[in-house]
Amino acid sequence: MIIRISKDKNNPYVIINKQFLQDNRLSWKAKGIMSYLLSLPDDWQIYEEELSKHSKDGLKALKSGIKELLFFKYLSRHKTRTNKGQYAGWEYIVYETSPTIPKADVGFSDVRKRQVTNNDVTDNDLTNYNNDNGVFPNGKDSYCVNRDVVNAMKTYMTNYYKQRTKKKHPYLKPEQNKSVYQNIASFAEENCLDQEGIEEVMLCYFNNKAIDTDWNINHFATEGIMMNRLYECDIT
Repeated sequence: MIIRISKDKNNPYVIINKQFLQDNRLSWKAKGIMSYLLSLPDDWQIYEEELSKHSKDGLKALKSGIKELLFFKYLSRHKTRTNKGQYAGWEYIVYETSPTIPKADVGFSDVRKRQVTNNDVTDNDLTNYNNDNGVFPNGKDSYCVNRDVVNAMKTYMTNYYKQRTKKKHPYLKPEQNKSVYQNIASFAEENCLDQEGIEEVMLCYFNNKAIDTDWNINHFATEGIMMNRLYECDIT
């Protein structure tokens, strides 16, 4: 379902609110997807696999752009079920405007793609290379062998957490880092999740309005929290 402000059905051109086009948090990919969605009829049913056929970018790129739009609330989605209560897919709702327009001019893609500075969570923070903190036998061996998990943790702490709280994620002590990594890695392995799947679960966590938390990754990285979010995402 698509909810738009402009209602002139006789105009052959697409008339849309330009707010999302000026939202610097969105990548050009996400803005392109929004533009295409808002060009469709109001009663159009949105299916990701079908949408991916209308661009050369492919399904993975489409899913990435849709994640942005979901996170910044230009899209919402709800599970649909058959009369027998069986899962039947997602219903998407598209909004021309978002209630989360930021006061600061900092974009989603800027946070994700900008060069990491000394004040950010780096690979050294996540793998504890070249330090003598007692976590690794010789000070350089790493338990972080799953790069999908490491990259998802970086996305969580340098992107999603900052977008939600407007703050830098607290530094993880070596033992905390190891516990978080191992919990997420074990969960990802058991549920066959790659980086994209892990981040989908993370987004479901941040978008759940019923959760009362400080959004620290230590809270997220528990089996019960991650499993409940996996059910909400309905990742297959």
